[in-house]
Amino acid sequence: MAPKRSPGPSSVLRGHRTDVQALCCHPKKDLLYSGDGDGEAKLWDLTTERALWSQRLHATHAGITALQFVTCNRSTLLSQGRDGAIKQWNVSAEGALSRVPLQVIETGSYNFCRMAIYMPEGPARNLLQQQARQSSPDDMSHNLHAEAPNPQRNNNAPAAMSDMGDCSQLHTELASSTHSEEHTTVGTASAALVAIAGHDPAVLEIWNLQTGAPLKQLHQPEGVKHGMCMAVQLFSQTAQHTLYALIGYEDGDVAVWDVFQSNLLISKKLHDEPVMALAVDATGKGAFQSHAYLSVHQSKPP
Repeated sequence: MAPKRSPGPSSVLRGHRTDVQALCCHPKKDLLYSGDGDGEAKLWDLTTERALWSQRLHATHAGITALQFVTCNRSTLLSQGRDGAIKQWNVSAEGALSRVPLQVIETGSYNFCRMAIYMPEGPARNLLQQQARQSSPDDMSHNLHAEAPNPQRNNNAPAAMSDMGDCSQLHTELASSTHSEEHTTVGTASAALVAIAGHDPAVLEIWNLQTGAPLKQLHQPEGVKHGMCMAVQLFSQTAQHTLYALIGYEDGDVAVWDVFQSNLLISKKLHDEPVMALAVDATGKGAFQSHAYLSVHQSKPP
């Protein structure tokens, strides 16, 4: 039996002058944000299928590689460009972004790996806000490119990770966190963690969005060369109260890290081509990967 043909689009939104590289839906309204290779973003009304707003968020040579709402504060949107910066923007009631970014984080990342966001709730989020009041980006950034230790590749080994701050309390608060309806105030950077490939694209960096400061670096073990970080997801499992990083590399290897305990849990070559995208299900017990051979695979993280 011949496979069914894919259905055609119900509508086509035209207006960008170059390739569209990022899409993001508004969490409450029937609106769509799109970002293109020239750094321009547009806001679309999906009911009328018309553009409501347009603004350049990143430099023309950098483009926009990712757009994402920070859902613990639904009045802000993050944009990522290949200009080494992540920008946070206030969102008006109508959906338009502020003319000036609320925050600019200079990550020094210029590759294609899209950022991943983790939004703790309850006490864990309150702790991130407390850290923001007590520290500045310069407090921790001097260790950003510190030499990584030489780990053994097993579950009990010390991590190939250099600490940018003390995450032990955040780990404790994560274990006791409960759902909270509290939102950060409009005009204040959101309490969240951002994972992104670093200035060295083989290294994954985790940043505190509220302070704009780096917290962790995940280095590949000494002597192992998986190439660039191509895709990343941050996730947790409710029963274990642990934050994990799932990383897909240029050589097709996929690794799972326990972020707060600094353990490399597993690293396995799942593909012969670069990992292009990752997704983790809502339970944190299953993951999907796509690679350059146009196929999608499912696996179960530990």
